[in-house]
Amino acid sequence: MNQHQYSIFTNCMKRAMKCTTPIRRSLLKTISMANGTSSPFKINLVRLQALILVPIFISLSLNVLGQSPSWQWIKSGGADFSLNISQLNLRTKQIGTDGQGNVYGIASVSGTGIALDTLTPVNGYGYDDFVVFSLSCNGDVRWMKTFGSLVDDIPGGIIVDKDGGVYVSGIVIISAYGDAHIADSVIPANNQYLKSFFIAKLDSMGMVKYINFPGAPVSVDVWPIRLEADAQGNPVVLSWFLDSTTWNGHHVDSRGYYLVKFDKSNGALTDIVELDFKFSHNFGPNYESLFFGIDNQNKTIISTGMHDTTYIGNDTIIADLVNYDSLKTILCSFDSLGNHLWHTIVLWKPGIENHQMIFGKPLIIGDNIFVYGQTRSDSASKFLGMSVHNPVAQYNYIITNLVACFDRNDGHFKTMINIKNRKTPIEDVLGKINNKIIISGTNTLVVLNQNDTIKPYNKTNQNLYYPYYAILDTGLTHFENSGATKTVNTNITLRASYLHVDHNGNIYLGGGLSGPVMNSYGDTTYPVTAQENFCIAKIAFTNDSCGCHSPVPYLNLVNFDNNTLTLNGGASFSPDSLYLFWGDGQSSIYSQPGQNISHTYTTPGPWNVCLKAYDYCDITDTCLLNLFSGIFNPNNSTVLSFSAFPNPFNNSFKVQFLENIYHAQIELYDVMGKLMFSTSFSGTLLEINSSTLAKGVYFLKISTHNGAVKVEKLVKQ
Repeated sequence: MNQHQYSIFTNCMKRAMKCTTPIRRSLLKTISMANGTSSPFKINLVRLQALILVPIFISLSLNVLGQSPSWQWIKSGGADFSLNISQLNLRTKQIGTDGQGNVYGIASVSGTGIALDTLTPVNGYGYDDFVVFSLSCNGDVRWMKTFGSLVDDIPGGIIVDKDGGVYVSGIVIISAYGDAHIADSVIPANNQYLKSFFIAKLDSMGMVKYINFPGAPVSVDVWPIRLEADAQGNPVVLSWFLDSTTWNGHHVDSRGYYLVKFDKSNGALTDIVELDFKFSHNFGPNYESLFFGIDNQNKTIISTGMHDTTYIGNDTIIADLVNYDSLKTILCSFDSLGNHLWHTIVLWKPGIENHQMIFGKPLIIGDNIFVYGQTRSDSASKFLGMSVHNPVAQYNYIITNLVACFDRNDGHFKTMINIKNRKTPIEDVLGKINNKIIISGTNTLVVLNQNDTIKPYNKTNQNLYYPYYAILDTGLTHFENSGATKTVNTNITLRASYLHVDHNGNIYLGGGLSGPVMNSYGDTTYPVTAQENFCIAKIAFTNDSCGCHSPVPYLNLVNFDNNTLTLNGGASFSPDSLYLFWGDGQSSIYSQPGQNISHTYTTPGPWNVCLKAYDYCDITDTCLLNLFSGIFNPNNSTVLSFSAFPNPFNNSFKVQFLENIYHAQIELYDVMGKLMFSTSFSGTLLEINSSTLAKGVYFLKISTHNGAVKVEKLVKQ
């Protein structure tokens, strides 16, 4: 790559929108050739229906040319007035993406002047409504749908599958006082069908596929707090019920927290699971400060503040809201039936020496749970007994951001790392990227490693806050990558509320925006209204890292020594996992692609061996066919006696039987298991023309009608 090409490439990476697709493709090809890749394709010669072409692609990692992901764009929306319900905020509540890179969000709005970026403002239907909206991967607005009725309506959450199925939960009240609107669907006013809690599915263009209002036709106070997918991809709504009720045969015993589960295919209610977790208060749910996640075993992890006395399992935990003597935050776990497994309490005493707290959605990685936390910055400060040192804090009483790690199996505290901010921070959020942790929000100073510091801090104006992100290892030993962008005016904030990373490694930060913010290229995003605005920001290497790529696996035969088969292979586009299916009912995870892997057979075969590649977009496979292990019954081998000569051979070879045979099957295979020659033979001497065969190793297999089988190795020179 010459200096001119390199300059074009670096400029393209810094400002991807200014590079056309043909230029990017040409540059990637140039880099590929510069890296010594003579061809963009690798051919795997195995016996398939067709040859598989495996593209060699450029994977942009966190170390490409020493660059960091940039703040590609920031888009905001809002409405004319503040929300009527004080427990809600004007922020993006949740984000999802599909396989094509489209972005989806959900946010509360007031009922008039609802707008998103360049869309013409529209009016809603009542006091508080909410919107579901979609942006393309490059930040263009695709659509916005309003949900609401004449009274206050509440968003529960949104999850998105790879095919663009958009699952939405919330409250839209059906009553005699006005129509209820679910996106473009209208449910007429009705005094006989009083419902509010719903689950709906939209397609990728925002059109309703189904709506379900579960429960009896009576008004029951229930709040959908958060929406997540279970291990099978079905919607699960963490909900707070005020009183007992029965929904479609599922009984709610009393006030408390429940998991309301739905079938993703049709929205049918499948179960209501009571969590062994209750507050004694009667004034409503902990709506904006209660977070949950579901692991791959369908266990539920909850992180929340405790506003009152709490009952969890067999324990009663006292929290004093009046005197601030015993406020607490808690991390707790429940099994798939809602039974309490464990809980860990973090004492919260605002404004005094032992200020400690956790907040936000728990991040589950392996056997660890990570949460965002805070403590003080003075020299004696600790978090759950671990010393905290923040030498850059402006004053001793400044609160320090941190990431804390807890054991997934029993909840015990393991370790933490602090962000070392100059001023008291605004709350941050966590996400997972490439099995690492990303933290993002708005801050004044972020100190990373000993010699690696970023300073989103203006010495001439110390009141400026800066949206930032930082990537760190799961051991919480060091930061690996970071970046910040600028706010424009004093005390402007981007209050982080949700962090989502798609299958291409694009980072999407949702939150509330109180004023103009710049992206990495100096483009300013202005709020739509005078109120706090919901927003989404994209953080990525380029603005065109979108779409879905199916993995293309390849498989090579290394050796078949008697009964042990050795292979190697891999797949393009970094699949989530690779599995080898050996053909005898056994399978192995291929955890180190490119390295040899072996399997031992106990019977002769033939065997068809397949490598399957799994990723977010697809499941694909490739196979080696008709492989023989060389293990044959010794008794059968002695019944059938022959010799093949010459060996090595050139243009032909002969097969001589010691006695006359009848209707024997003669087969010749190459080392890849491909059948090269086959015939039926009776007699004592057979000559086989081998002039068209390539030089190499072959296997001659002869079997008779009475079950005798023998294989001999031959070499053509």
